Amino acid sequence: MLPTRRSLFFALLVSTAVASSARSADKRGASVSKEYLTIVKVETRYLVRAVERLQETIIEELSGRKERTIYRQADEVLSLLVDFERSLDAATSRERLYSRFGEFDAKLHELLETVRKEAKDVRALRREASRVESVDEELHFALSTGDTTAQRVQQVFKRQARRLVSAAKELEETAQYALSKGPGDVSPGDFRKLVETSVHFQRSVEAGVEREQLRKDFQDVDHAWQRAVEVLKRIKPRENLYLVRSAAQMDRLHERIYRLLGLKEKDRPRLIIST
Repeated sequence: MLPTRRSLFFALLVSTAVASSARSADKRGASVSKEYLTIVKVETRYLVRAVERLQETIIEELSGRKERTIYRQADEVLSLLVDFERSLDAATSRERLYSRFGEFDAKLHELLETVRKEAKDVRALRREASRVESVDEELHFALSTGDTTAQRVQQVFKRQARRLVSAAKELEETAQYALSKGPGDVSPGDFRKLVETSVHFQRSVEAGVEREQLRKDFQDVDHAWQRAVEVLKRIKPRENLYLVRSAAQMDRLHERIYRLLGLKEKDRPRLIIST
């Protein structure tokens, strides 16, 4: 399967940004590099669009006081996000960016919690909220590029572990729909173990267990992902494009956790789909 244009662009930039960002990561007040800012700007623009789509869906799917309350919450988030976007210039510092990100990120998570609570039966809204959360985590990851301080690494770990769970659940849900009428040897049930092991791993990360134990817990995710990869090899990509894209996201996060854990990437089960 060919990578997306966005992932290629990000991959080309991140290798350059990591080196230049790492040199100033411990100097929070120092200005940031051009490459680093380029990545952050790209991810910020994706998040602005995602929040705007969420607002559009709120208008379409809700009505009355509930709609206006959630809409205003989303508008407040969008305003803070646009302010953050405007602050992205070469004169800014990592410390200032972290602070500005924290302002809208807290409001954003309040909004997402409200959407899940007040619109739990509105699938379109839940889907858009999930997309917003995913893009927000990508921005946080880009923002943290090159920062190897213990506090930031742990924060990235926790957020990426939560994303892993979300990606596994989304993949299982998509497989449940896409493969429900498939041949008997390709079952959506093969993806449930991936969700269970991802949840267990995420809980270990949240509990702050030692790195060596995390590596052991991740072995269960590895085995479940290996099984899912074997199943995905047997599907027809052109007839299951959305499923393949969901699987590619899971594969990207699986690789990211591998790197965070310092595991040997040559041992990683990889998603390879013949086109």
